[in-house]
Amino acid sequence: MVLPLYSLNTLRLGYSIVSCTFASTAKIFVAGDLKPSHISLQNHLLHRSITSKISADRHNFTVAYLINSCGLSPEGAISSSKWVELQSSQGADSVLALLSKHGLSETQISKVVSSRPAILVADPEKTLLPKLEFFSSVVVSREDFARILCFNPHLLSRSLENHIIPAYNFLRSLISEENVVAVLKRSSWIFLENRRKNVVPNIELLRELGMPQSCIASSQH
Repeated sequence: MVLPLYSLNTLRLGYSIVSCTFASTAKIFVAGDLKPSHISLQNHLLHRSITSKISADRHNFTVAYLINSCGLSPEGAISSSKWVELQSSQGADSVLALLSKHGLSETQISKVVSSRPAILVADPEKTLLPKLEFFSSVVVSREDFARILCFNPHLLSRSLENHIIPAYNFLRSLISEENVVAVLKRSSWIFLENRRKNVVPNIELLRELGMPQSCIASSQH
């Protein structure tokens, strides 16, 4: 028996629909059987649980170290732990030893760490030592240097080549080396400021107003 053309087309269309429906049903069944979303959720929860435990352990270690090795109060240690996380005591021990070697007492070290907790994770040899040696060479007295650093530990967060030395040379162009030390003792903020943006324009203004260089120099300390 010969079927009309439109009947063949209808038959093909019906077969295609059935085939597609069956294939879709098969795919849904297989995907549902594997339950990938359920597995993914389990892995996510497990990973989050492990991560939370590790973070809690590191936080507790950091707080204990700040109390036992740095002399901070429990309240101070909890507050400072928001800004630093220690993986171990090795690097922090080296930082404390370096500060002690350069004349800081335990009380002064405690103040430095309290003001600048991130100093504990700084590289003692590459980052801190060159700055400590520079300031030690500028300030004659180890006691004065310890007091300066205790008063403004943020000095150690500035780049030696890009900030500290240029600031020192700028001051030396205005005042004597002795007076630079006086500036460090009384107002070391100038080593933290952007001198081109804040200091130089003020000095230029004083010069335009006719202030003698000797008065400008005295205003820096």
